[in-house]
Amino acid sequence: MKSCSTFCICKIFNKLQTGENVSVLPKYSGTAVPLTFLSYDETTGCVTVNDLEGRTIKFSCSDVAGLISGHVPPPVTARFLYVANFREDTVDIYDIIDPTSPAHVGEFNAGNLDGPTGLAITGTTLYVTNYNTSTIEIYDVTNPTSPVHVGQVTGNLASPIALAITGTILYVANQSDNTVEIYTITNPTSPVHVGQFNGGNLSAPTGLVITGTTLYVSNFSDDTVEIYNITNPSAPVHAGQFNAGNLRNPAGMAITGAILYVSNFGDNTVEIYDSTNASAPVHVGQFNGGNLVNPAPLAITGTTLYVGNFNDDNVEIYDITNPINPVHVGEFNGVNLGGPFGLAIISVFG
Repeated sequence: MKSCSTFCICKIFNKLQTGENVSVLPKYSGTAVPLTFLSYDETTGCVTVNDLEGRTIKFSCSDVAGLISGHVPPPVTARFLYVANFREDTVDIYDIIDPTSPAHVGEFNAGNLDGPTGLAITGTTLYVTNYNTSTIEIYDVTNPTSPVHVGQVTGNLASPIALAITGTILYVANQSDNTVEIYTITNPTSPVHVGQFNGGNLSAPTGLVITGTTLYVSNFSDDTVEIYNITNPSAPVHAGQFNAGNLRNPAGMAITGAILYVSNFGDNTVEIYDSTNASAPVHVGQFNGGNLVNPAPLAITGTTLYVGNFNDDNVEIYDITNPINPVHVGEFNGVNLGGPFGLAIISVFG
């Protein structure tokens, strides 16, 4: 039975209009998140919204502590894509205000990067995993084109390769240790280790993605994706796994709405799953188009999907207006990329 406060919050979602702007305060975060309401399923409690990046996301109304209606979302004045170059020990920066025509605007290292792979952003803080030195580098990206190194995480890490953030919790996939480490980032420049998990389910975990209270972890060596319930984000509970005979060295993942994309590093494809039932995704398609060579990282902004080709040193661009039928619309490199293995997007609002 829902508590009174939870029940009341859920009832409010039932009264919102499609397209209404709201600010939602998650239970496990002290920061309200501006969103655009799309729909509410009273039977399941599932809320569907668009974030400020234009991505469709879903969450349970029971995970909301409060909300404010009527906010006016600020206009996007700039948007940038960071690309981690494993072989070049750099992160390259692209202006993607026109998502199908990225323009290279810089790169950084600061002498701190060695085999950079996973990227994740919260606010104006960027985390970068160093696969070769088993550290996480921390950058202030208040100026997105000129990141400033502000810290480093060491200990508990063994070939860290992927990152994911929910509220004030940072997950780090340890590929060599078959674990996912958990950090609190209440102070984003000083993460605190609070735990780890495996449960005998992980085998070279390589990708992480979160939707609502579900965390997906790709098992590179086991050809599966593991599913964890993160209702309590510091104590994930294993809830299942999937393959459907479609996965071969799954690496990066990205999600928009109920559609989950999984890159097959060993099969040169991206698989598509319907995750309407988050604990039992259903395979609905795949794509390649002759453009993919060991695809690894994925990132989405609006109706554009980026796919990094690790061994082709480029990033492919797909239009996902129809999310189960991506259309190839371009690629880029600019002679700047060398083994792209991480992607992250940051927007600047006016």
